[in-house]
Amino acid sequence: MDDIYTIPIEPDFEKTICKDVKKSDDDTVISFLLDCMKEKNIGNNQLSKMTGIEKGEISRYLNGERKISNDHLCLICIALRLSPDQQRYLFNIAKEVMPREKGKFNERESIIRFYMDACYFLLECTVANCNNRLSKNKEPLLSLLLPEKEKQSK
Repeated sequence: MDDIYTIPIEPDFEKTICKDVKKSDDDTVISFLLDCMKEKNIGNNQLSKMTGIEKGEISRYLNGERKISNDHLCLICIALRLSPDQQRYLFNIAKEVMPREKGKFNERESIIRFYMDACYFLLECTVANCNNRLSKNKEPLLSLLLPEKEKQSK
């Protein structure tokens, strides 16, 4: 893969809209994320660069030392381009609520949810572009990753 910071979209997404989520009674947030990362050939360092989450924080999440925050779950879903079904499953096993399903209908949650819903289908729906949109709307960012920084780190 030439561009290690961007995962390509599914070429034939009509067949994969309801991509099967491999569910198991033993699934944990950690095991599910590790499976997704393995499937997409992404390591901790790459995930850190794709999300703006510090490497140490990702390690603590994947070692089970810390619970993943809601914002970081959103970042990971967008960066890994998880399908809508995979996202819902991840939030369910994390016992978290997806943006715009909390009863709060604010601009920030609407922007984040748009990027989550579209990241599986649209190449331009990246973490950096989501943060850029949040910034333009004077909303708190998901991470410090912005398009300029994304380009510089490649």
